Amino acid sequence: MRATSRNAANDAQEFIDSSRVFLRDDFLPKLLQCIQDMSDEDLWWRPNEESNSAGNLILHLCGNLR
Repeated sequence: MRATSRNAANDAQEFIDSSRVFLRDDFLPKLLQCIQDMSDEDLWWRPNEESNSAGNLILHLCGNLR
């Protein structure tokens, strides 16, 4: 994983910067690969009426990014 520049003003900002790198470079590619491997049926499947599907959670995350 790529490191940050280590030029953050404080430890809190360094944590935020390194978290962004981790989420973008490590977590996001893994998430995208899993989504691509799922069928549409699996993506929208819910175990019960009270649960969200993976597809619904993805839509929620996309909305938060905007």
